Amino acid sequence: MARKKVSQRLKIKRALERGERLTARACVRRWACYRAAARVKELRDDGMDIRTDYKSRLGVRFGVYYLAMG
Repeated sequence: MARKKVSQRLKIKRALERGERLTARACVRRWACYRAAARVKELRDDGMDIRTDYKSRLGVRFGVYYLAMG
C-alpha cells in the first residue's frame, strides 16, 4: 500500500504545534518549501494563531513564525 504524501502545509502545522519556531530558510532546508509565508497565511486563514517576530542578522531582516500559546 502506498503512503500518502504529507503536504508542506501539514508539516509546518505539526512543527508549530510542537512548539518549534520556524523561518523561511528553515522551511526550505527541511521540506523544500519555498513559499513558507503563503503556507503560514493559509494556516492563519484556517484559524491558527501564528505570530511573527522580526529579527535582523548581518543587515538581513527575516521573520520567525511561532504558534501563540494561551
